[in-house]
Amino acid sequence: MKGKLYLNYMANVGHSKGLKVAICRNLLNGDEKRVDILKRGLAPTDASRLKYQSGEMDWEQFRHDYLIKLYSRPGLNALMWLLDELKKGDVTVLCYCKPSNNCHRYILGEVMKDEGIEVIDIVK
Repeated sequence: MKGKLYLNYMANVGHSKGLKVAICRNLLNGDEKRVDILKRGLAPTDASRLKYQSGEMDWEQFRHDYLIKLYSRPGLNALMWLLDELKKGDVTVLCYCKPSNNCHRYILGEVMKDEGIEVIDIVK
């Protein structure tokens, strides 16, 4: 692999490296100009996100649901796309989650580490 995967959040986008990929369902007004591409396939489902945020789902269940989503279509297609982009160079994935260990970008980072990708957290 050539590139590194950087984990970041949208309010810190100016510190991103390489291709800037939003991994959320939608972009807020104006953010489409701050990122290179939106990959909804790497975002959690709205249902899982809302259940987790409301307390109906704990972190482990959210993590489980997100991993299932990543390894089924369109998540798997998005993962393969991300691996292809990393062969070309650095990629930063961004979402709106505030700095915290309980964010899907960290789960995605774990998946990429398992694929042999170097993962760097810009936020911490």
